[in-house]
Amino acid sequence: SLMVASDYDPLRVVKVIALDPVDMNPPRFTNPYNATVTNINLSLTDLSSDILMTLTDGGGTIDPNHQADTIIAMNPTLWLHKDFNASHLAYCDPNPGVKGSLILKFMRRAMFPKKDG
Repeated sequence: SLMVASDYDPLRVVKVIALDPVDMNPPRFTNPYNATVTNINLSLTDLSSDILMTLTDGGGTIDPNHQADTIIAMNPTLWLHKDFNASHLAYCDPNPGVKGSLILKFMRRAMFPKKDG
């Protein structure tokens, strides 16, 4: 979803919810600031779309330099929800429990507010 918003079709993407994104193989948003000309980061900052990312405590084998908080550090206008004590891919759980259900409800309301009328 981040690639579509930033590179493929930025004019048509309005809302993005990226659940615990990992930017690897190859990284598109989290290359170090001294990146070479062939390895420049795609920007998510100047887009017209609203982007919300979540970050869980799980994914211990995932390089922390390629997770949502690093994407946010390089694109500070995005929204980040830190989901403490949740494991990576927790949002795929068919029975997410009270906390998972509330988080998903919060994200839907934040990204898709009801319109009057």
